[in-house]
Amino acid sequence: MNEDKACEIVRHLKIRVLDGQRRLAPASMLDCAAHMILYLDTQEVVHRIALQFLLERFGATRANLGYGNPTAPFYASSAIETVSDLSVPSTERPIPNHVEAIQRVWRSAEPVSLNTSNASGMERMWAAAKTKAKLARRLEFADRVFGIVCIDDTVTERYWKISDVNYLDQFVLRFLAPILSSYQGMQHTRISELTAAEITVVRLAIRGHSYKEIASALNKSPNTVDNQLRSARAKLGVRNQVELVRACSGWLSSETFDGELP
Repeated sequence: MNEDKACEIVRHLKIRVLDGQRRLAPASMLDCAAHMILYLDTQEVVHRIALQFLLERFGATRANLGYGNPTAPFYASSAIETVSDLSVPSTERPIPNHVEAIQRVWRSAEPVSLNTSNASGMERMWAAAKTKAKLARRLEFADRVFGIVCIDDTVTERYWKISDVNYLDQFVLRFLAPILSSYQGMQHTRISELTAAEITVVRLAIRGHSYKEIASALNKSPNTVDNQLRSARAKLGVRNQVELVRACSGWLSSETFDGELP
């Protein structure tokens, strides 16, 4: 990505997000946002900073976020953080996006409190993950809904206070969503540098297909597929397959996330 473009995005965030909110937000929230902007070029670090901040602020045991939209067939977390002694399963596998509990979050313009008594289609999954209570909010910026962030309590069926709801609302709207949206903009710029062939193999790789499966489907050699993925990773500034999935999770069209080869 053009260095000047990246610097311009960071400068814009500092002026609009940090300076613009300096007298309107708690110091700890501003500090978290400043660290996210500092590491904006590394999505994994930005996710970790935001989720660890939420874990500490809410005294929760698990926090996660993911990208998507209300009409996609599936929703999956892109990043999960837990307290160090958490021994219950994470919730990383894709879930049907049509279930009522998830759709409630997509439809709501404010945080949604969920627990085992009003899970609406998520009872079995949340029981397996030992989720007792969940506070979730959609990610939105500039009239675009592009993801969900969740805070979980696996210990008690807590009642989320109005102050908790308002705090999450403020953090997401004023800091988290604008910063993540800006990162996605940076990734779109990088992705525009990929060739059509590289985009094709990246899409298939993200869906979990092996080099051999991709090569067979596209009538290419495994070495060619390997070289194209190496080139794509270099252009996107990622080191391995895991980072490739994380880097592309925000731009990969949800309509194509069906796990099938073309």
